[in-house]
Amino acid sequence: MTQEAQPARDPRVQQAAAELERLIRAGYPQATFELVEGEDPPGTRLRVTVDIDDVEPVRQLYLDRLVDLQVEDGIPIYVRTIQPPHRWSPVSRPHNASPAREALTGPTTPR
Repeated sequence: MTQEAQPARDPRVQQAAAELERLIRAGYPQATFELVEGEDPPGTRLRVTVDIDDVEPVRQLYLDRLVDLQVEDGIPIYVRTIQPPHRWSPVSRPHNASPAREALTGPTTPR
């Protein structure tokens, strides 16, 4: 999957990203945000980084609205909620995996 760190040009995507950011920031003001274009599937990703133990409560803040934006409004936006690199446990990764690679592709599985 190729990703480019450039903001979406579609005003609907920008508005959707701003709305999702407001929802998340209301519960997690320390969160950081980045818009990234992706190809698989095509669309814009709102990359959210939150320095907490479990990101699932963050997802619960935006999940229903995200589905509405995608399905009802047809806006190609996705959200990826991650922890900052210092929280990535080296014990949970295979010895050949790198934190930077996992941030973009997901964890690797040993062969």
